[in-house]
Amino acid sequence: MSVTRFTFVLALAIGAAVAPAPSRADLLFGGDRRHVSARPIFFTMNKNTLDPDALLQADYVVDHLKANPEAKITLDGHTCEPATDDYALALGDRRANSVKDYMVGKGIAPSRITTRSFGHMKTQGVGRNDKINCRVDIKFDE
Repeated sequence: MSVTRFTFVLALAIGAAVAPAPSRADLLFGGDRRHVSARPIFFTMNKNTLDPDALLQADYVVDHLKANPEAKITLDGHTCEPATDDYALALGDRRANSVKDYMVGKGIAPSRITTRSFGHMKTQGVGRNDKINCRVDIKFDE
């Protein structure tokens, strides 16, 4: 018996409420379907290559796009603050395009994907050089 099933059976036995396991859509959308965007794809500092976690997140989006052939997305590339403006914009662009290239390689038409770079203009977090800023935000166009 799996841990999840065991927890569910145990909770039923003692009469406790159990939250369902997250669905694939919850993993994709972060459980908040009021905003049509996926979780960001994160990168290593000063890199634009997709690591295994980034590939997994990109695959969730690819699956959603294949299931919804009318859907289009915008990929927004971001960087942390220590870089110069030109470097940050170029790196944000390379990050967004590396995600796009991956998705196109998985069969998504390039015309369904728009890329933009914000460089370090829209940093998040306490420290402006946090990993949270080494990201590509994914937004579904409505």
